[in-house]
Amino acid sequence: MTLWEECVGALPIEFSLLMMACLMVGCLVVILYDIWKDAYWGIRQASGSNAAIVLMVAVMVMQYLSFRGHASAGNVIVDGILTWDGGIYLLIFAFFALIIVNLLLKAWVDKRGGSAE
Repeated sequence: MTLWEECVGALPIEFSLLMMACLMVGCLVVILYDIWKDAYWGIRQASGSNAAIVLMVAVMVMQYLSFRGHASAGNVIVDGILTWDGGIYLLIFAFFALIIVNLLLKAWVDKRGGSAE
């Protein structure tokens, strides 16, 4: 048994979903770094300040509804393995939820006058 099979083969998740999770974690690191270093893409600016957050919430709602559809059909966990069909919706939902939570935390820290610098 190779090291790869020993480490990753034992996870109850499809390989494609695991690779997508790795890509999304990399993106999430960059996005959260930008948020905490005050480089957030026009959020809290004068015009359209809430447009990005509204868009992220809309995406989260769509992902949740899609996940519920797959969950009711029994396509999320098959033979004890988290499949792409249901797992991708959870992954995208969590991705945007973490971004929104960090945006709100950063806004709260800024409002209180604290700064990480």
